Amino acid sequence: RHDAASTRVAVPAVGLAHLVLLGGAGLVLYALWQPFYLVKLPVAAFARIGETFTDPTLRLYASAAARNAARINAEGGVRVSAWDAFERIDVAVAALCALAVVVVALRAAGHVSRDVARHAWVLGAAAAGLVGARMLKSPVPEPMADYVRLGRGSLMLLAGALAVAVGAWLSAARPAR
Repeated sequence: RHDAASTRVAVPAVGLAHLVLLGGAGLVLYALWQPFYLVKLPVAAFARIGETFTDPTLRLYASAAARNAARINAEGGVRVSAWDAFERIDVAVAALCALAVVVVALRAAGHVSRDVARHAWVLGAAAAGLVGARMLKSPVPEPMADYVRLGRGSLMLLAGALAVAVGAWLSAARPAR
């Protein structure tokens, strides 16, 4: 005979800490595809290069390149996402945040000790540290730094990683159910 009471599964309660953690992880994933850098193209350089050519065809190509660069700049520049800009940091940020979520979820389910779970915030903080370091370091040499700006994805990625750290820290203060 089937007894409904014996087949119930204990589902951990989701509190504010878990919502902050999951919201931060979702923001990290979303931000990885948003513009981390906005690159403006050097229109004047294309125009000056075109003036150095004596061949009319080459002058025409350089002029077209300058016009296209101006059009791209008018549309906001070239958008470079974190996936495009980085080789390993993007994967490390995503992995650190995902690992923090897994540790907190395992703690909520009672499979990880409180001693282990109370350090999960370090994973989010490490991800935020990686993002912050990339935000402070220009991706191009100094003479070209005027052409590169941080995009909204950089702030979103930093905010998401910080939210993961805060959510993990808050969840460590809650006892497992």
